[in-house]
Amino acid sequence: MLISLLTSDLGIVLEITGSTSAVAIAFLLPPLCYMHLTGAGEWRSWGRETKWWGPALCTGFAGALMVISIVQVVVEVLTGRKP
Repeated sequence: MLISLLTSDLGIVLEITGSTSAVAIAFLLPPLCYMHLTGAGEWRSWGRETKWWGPALCTGFAGALMVISIVQVVVEVLTGRKP
């Protein structure tokens, strides 16, 4: 909301909400649901089972992708140019 109040360009707000929601839907929620439904996300099972590696890596990738996309939009707002 702060970015939408500071800028007059609605495209920037749509970029932030679009990138965060797309990353959450495509890369963040499916591995978290898989880990929850299969029990791969429990800390007790991490030493015995190896089925948590894939979802954990995908979740880390999603977090990095979300941070990169938000930083890219903020830099775009501060510099006033599009890449």
